Amino acid sequence: MTASPIGFAARASRTPIRRALLAGATVGVLDGLAAVLFYTGALHVPPARIFQGIGRALLGMAAFTGGTSTALLGLAMHFGVAIGWAVVYAVLYSRSPALSQMTRTTGGALAVGAVYGAFVDLAMTFVVVPLTRIGPSHSPASIFVAMLVIHMVVVGPPIALIVKE
Repeated sequence: MTASPIGFAARASRTPIRRALLAGATVGVLDGLAAVLFYTGALHVPPARIFQGIGRALLGMAAFTGGTSTALLGLAMHFGVAIGWAVVYAVLYSRSPALSQMTRTTGGALAVGAVYGAFVDLAMTFVVVPLTRIGPSHSPASIFVAMLVIHMVVVGPPIALIVKE
């Protein structure tokens, strides 16, 4: 049996960097949707303001007066961060036989992904965001827990599942 060019093209499109980029883009969409649903549903925050809040990391409070342009900046930053965390995971995955072994099954990838999602949330909350113009979080415990759970569902598991394939 000969290899088909279509099969080769499909395999070539699954290089580690492409998997990391796909994982990051997927997480950018899922986490963005989760944030919009949570903040608009629970706290009645308009979607544009959510992404302006991300832009605040660079612009400070001026992000909230910049209209669509700062919301788009925040959206771009959101996707950049999602891709960044997917690349970090992909590098760890490529260098860790133990991580590769733990994620051989879908269940293992989901479990590792949930832990990685929690790690991402904690790192963003307590390390990354406090170093920006946003500063330390003063969110109520209920929002902290909700964001932790969201990251354990829509951030880590998709990264782990997409990067392993």
